[in-house]
Amino acid sequence: MTKAKGRKPGDSDAGKEKGRSSTRRRSKEVSQTERPFDPAERAESHRRGARVKAERQRGGSSRGRAASSRATQRQLPFEGIQASLMAHLRPELFTQRLVRIGAGLLLLLLAAALLMIVYNLSHGLRLFALREVVVIRQPTPVSAGKDVVEAGGSKADRASRQLVSDQEIEELVKKLAPEGVLRVDLERVRTELRQHEYVRDVEVRRLLPDTLSLRLTERVPVALARLSDGVLKCIDEDGTLFGGQQLPGVSREAPLIGGVEEAGEKAADTNLAYLAVYQTFLADLDRIEPPLSPLIDEVFFNDPKGVRVILANSQTSVFLGREDYRKRLNLALDLLDAVRNRNLDAIRLFRIDDIDRLIGATRISYINATNANRITFGLAE
Repeated sequence: MTKAKGRKPGDSDAGKEKGRSSTRRRSKEVSQTERPFDPAERAESHRRGARVKAERQRGGSSRGRAASSRATQRQLPFEGIQASLMAHLRPELFTQRLVRIGAGLLLLLLAAALLMIVYNLSHGLRLFALREVVVIRQPTPVSAGKDVVEAGGSKADRASRQLVSDQEIEELVKKLAPEGVLRVDLERVRTELRQHEYVRDVEVRRLLPDTLSLRLTERVPVALARLSDGVLKCIDEDGTLFGGQQLPGVSREAPLIGGVEEAGEKAADTNLAYLAVYQTFLADLDRIEPPLSPLIDEVFFNDPKGVRVILANSQTSVFLGREDYRKRLNLALDLLDAVRNRNLDAIRLFRIDDIDRLIGATRISYINATNANRITFGLAE
C-alpha cells in the first residue's frame, strides 16, 4: 500500500472534521436568523415542493403518479383567509362599489323627475289641482268677563259663531289658486284672507297633492261703537271696527262706545285703549245690585274731563271723570230724580243756588259730577 506524498496520517480525518465544524457553524448562523411565521407563505412553500416532486415523477408508472398525487399538499384550514379578507376590504374596491350605488340612485332620481315633468306637461298639473279646502276654526279666547258686552248667549257660543261661511272662504281660496296646490302662493292667500273684515287671523298649509288646510280665527264683537255719521260698527278685543249691528248675536243691552278712531295707522291702538277703560267702567257700574249700565245709552272716552256718558231716554250728558264711576253716576241720578219730583229739600243737599231755575227748566243738558262735593249742571236753551 502506498502512502500519499507529503500527507501525514490523520490529516484526512482532521480535514473532514474541520469541514464538518465549519458546516455546523454556518447552519447555526443560518438557524439563528428568526423569521415570523406566515401561514400563507408556508402553504405556498408546501405547494412548490409538491409540484417539484410531481414534475420529477411525471411520466412514470401509475404507482409513481399515485405517489405524486399523495404528495400534493392539502389546503390548510387557514389558507387564503387573510388574502380573501384583504380582497374584500381593499379601499379601492369599497370606493368603487359606493360610486356604483350612488350612480344608480342618481339615475333613479333623474328618471323619476323626468317622468314627473313629462306627466305634468302632458296632463297640465291635474294631479295638483285644488279639489278641497279644509277650514278649521280656531276659538277666539275671550279675556274679559262681565266687563265685555254679552252679544247674546254665552261667551263660548259667541266665540263659536260663524261670521263667514266655509263656502265663502273656499270660493275666495280657489280664486287665489288657479294653478293648483303646488304653485299657490301661501303668503298671498293669507294676506288676502286677513283683509276680510270678519277674519282676525288665518294659517294656510299645503296638503299634497290637492288640498289646502286653513286654520281660521274670526273676529268676535265685544261692543258696539257709533261712528261720526251715526253708523253702528262692532269692535273686537283688538280695537278693530268691523261689521255692524246686524251680525248674529250682537245686542244693544250694553252702552255704545262713542268717539272712536275710525281711520289711521293708530286707530286700532287708540280704540284698544278705549276698550280697556270701557271694561273697567262697566265692571264698576255693575259690581253690585242693581246694575247701572242699562241706564246709559252711550259712553265717550275722548273727553278731556274723562269719561262722559249719555243717559238713556233723556239725552242728558253726565261727566264722571276717571274714577268712582258708580258713585258719581248715582249722584247725578239722584239729582235728576229730585228735579223730576220737585223735591226741594233733596235738591238743597247738592248745594245748588238757582233752584227755581233748575226746577223750571225743560231739560237738563249736562251734569258735571266729577266733584262730588259740588255738582254743576247746564240747561238746554
